[in-house]
Amino acid sequence: MFKALFIGYLFGVRSERQLVREIEVDVAYRWFLRLKLADKVFDASTLSQNRRRRYRDEAIAQGIFDRIVEQAIKAGLVDGTVLYTDSTHLKANANKGKYDLAMVASPAPATGPNSTGRSMPNAKAQRTIVRDVWAEAREGLDANRLTAWGKAVYRRRKETAERSFADAKQLHGHRYARFRSLMRVRVQCLLAAAAQNIKKIVLAICPKPAPRPL
Repeated sequence: MFKALFIGYLFGVRSERQLVREIEVDVAYRWFLRLKLADKVFDASTLSQNRRRRYRDEAIAQGIFDRIVEQAIKAGLVDGTVLYTDSTHLKANANKGKYDLAMVASPAPATGPNSTGRSMPNAKAQRTIVRDVWAEAREGLDANRLTAWGKAVYRRRKETAERSFADAKQLHGHRYARFRSLMRVRVQCLLAAAAQNIKKIVLAICPKPAPRPL
């Protein structure tokens, strides 16, 4: 099942029905899944029903991701000296205000130029400052980024994290959340990142073929 899902993540096939149709006619996909040419391909509902009934958390997806990272470490591609982090938006059918914390302040605005909250007036002449639950952690990261070391490392973000997100959205269907619920979106993120790491390991380890003479 997960090998079939990896085909979808590696080649950006978002629809499970479309994925099954491509497996039926693609010899390389059949070889990867150890299916003979005459073997019947599983139904698309097999993927959805297994996801709903058997895999109800991200433990297996996390294990797959960790295992691939361990292979990259053994190959000498990761040393853990610097960790680049960033965030991106996935379009999803979700409640945007579910994880907001509302705090009632005095009538005088308490926001400043560096505040991460948004001001909302109300009928009681009070000003409500709404802050995200991650606002405090984000402010700490921003403070670290403004140090001399943080600025030096931050310059490489566009070559690492931002490029990775662009690749995930363009080639691995990471522009939209495929499923509902936070857990299923985590699984999507883990498998998409695992697919990207597989590609990077192969490109780094496998030698490029020499150009053929004309």
